[in-house]
Amino acid sequence: MSQNLEKEITDLLGKGDQRALNLLYENYSSTLYGVINKITKNEALAQDALQESFI
Repeated sequence: MSQNLEKEITDLLGKGDQRALNLLYENYSSTLYGVINKITKNEALAQDALQESFI
């Protein structure tokens, strides 16, 4: 993730802008899912954990 995007997300979060959460999900969900799936070794559980992490 570029520093510009990180700054944009931080600024949007500071303003309470919903777009920040969308950007976080778009940019981190794939990597986070991979880590969770590697730990759980269960795709359904990994999907659930990913969803819960963004709630």
